Amino acid sequence: MYSIRNCLIYILSIIILVQPNKVSGQHDQGIRTLQWSPVKKMLVENENKDVLHFKNASYSLNTLLPIFYENLKIDNNYQYEIDIYNQVFQAVDISLIRNVDNLDSIPFTVYAESQVATLRKERFLQVNIIPLRKNAQTGQVEMLTSFGIRLIPRPAPMKSMQAFARQYASQSVLASGNWVRIKAEKDGVYYLTWEQLSEMGISNPANVRVFGNGGGMLPVMNQGSRPDDLLENAVHFEKGSDGVFNQGDYILFYGQGADIW
Repeated sequence: MYSIRNCLIYILSIIILVQPNKVSGQHDQGIRTLQWSPVKKMLVENENKDVLHFKNASYSLNTLLPIFYENLKIDNNYQYEIDIYNQVFQAVDISLIRNVDNLDSIPFTVYAESQVATLRKERFLQVNIIPLRKNAQTGQVEMLTSFGIRLIPRPAPMKSMQAFARQYASQSVLASGNWVRIKAEKDGVYYLTWEQLSEMGISNPANVRVFGNGGGMLPVMNQGSRPDDLLENAVHFEKGSDGVFNQGDYILFYGQGADIW
C-alpha cells in the first residue's frame, strides 16, 4: 500500500495545475529561470534511479526526462506559435549523469509543445518544454537555465469561442463507477500490480482509470483557475508478452507529492 500525505489521488496519480499567467495585448511573457539540482533520486518501480531535475519539474513516463509545464491564459480567439528566446545553457558534468537513462533521446534543439484548453470558461495555452539539449558540436548534455517565452499570434483566426467553451459536467465523475482513494507522498513513478488492483475490489483491472488534480495549495484568490471536477490522468499498462493485462502485469503512473516548493 502506498502512503502519501495530504494529497488525495483517485485510483492513481497526481498532476500539478500550474497557476496560469494571463496573456493580454503583450505577447512577451518574460524570462523564466530554472533551478537545477541537477540530478536526484526518483523511485521507479521500487528502484531508485538517477534523473535530471529542476525545481517543480514534471516528468515523461516514457523517458523520465524533466518537463517545464505552464498554463498561459489567452484573451482572444487566435492560435499562437511559441518562440523560446534568450536561451542560456549550462553544461552538465558527465560524471553526474552516467546513470541517467535515455540521454540519447535528448534533442539538439529545445522546442515547445502546446495545446489550447478551456478551464472554467477561460482559455489557456498549455506549454510543455524539455529544457535540455545535446550540443551539436561537443555532444555534451546542456541544461537550459534561463529563457524567455514569446507568443506569436497566427494570422488565421480559430473557430468561434463558443466552439471552445467548456460544457460543465451535469454531475461529477464520482457519481458512477467503483472508486478507490489512494494517497501520494513524494515525486516519483509508482506502480500497482494486477493483483493489488483486484484486492482493492476492482473486478476488471484492465479497465481501471486514474483521476486526480494534483498537490499543492489552492489559489489564494477565489477567482484563481481550478478544474470543476476530477481530471483523468495518464496510465501506462504493462501487459507482458501476451499483450493482455492480467496476473503478473502492472500499471505505471507519475505522482507528485503534496508539498510543492
